[in-house]
Amino acid sequence: MAGACRGRGVVADRLARVNAMPTTTASPLPRVVILGTGGTMAAAATATTNTTDYELTHGIEAVLAAVLEMRAYARVSAEQAVNLPSQEVDNATLLRLALRINDLLASNDVDAVVVTHGTDTMEETAYFLNLV
Repeated sequence: MAGACRGRGVVADRLARVNAMPTTTASPLPRVVILGTGGTMAAAATATTNTTDYELTHGIEAVLAAVLEMRAYARVSAEQAVNLPSQEVDNATLLRLALRINDLLASNDVDAVVVTHGTDTMEETAYFLNLV
């Protein structure tokens, strides 16, 4: 991820190019909101082989810039819900996340919500969100 984004200008440029891509479907694309919570996918390390000693350095926009092609399949918007290592996700964070997801899904402007999350506590977050 460290080499995927060298600055805000690069991200903005790549997003502009993908948003200009023509869609190939006759029906409207689904509207998807991606909520970023941090975790390993939003981190960088001094070497690509490091599995520890990395820092959260990227927001959700930088993460999405690495997978721009998804915009050919959905109208994607993103929000940075939090930017934490997943082991630091606490009950207050889970409640805020659940409330935001419920608000988004109650809107007629959103078809789906995707939550990006680190691997340490992903299953606990998924279980909690399923309950609320």
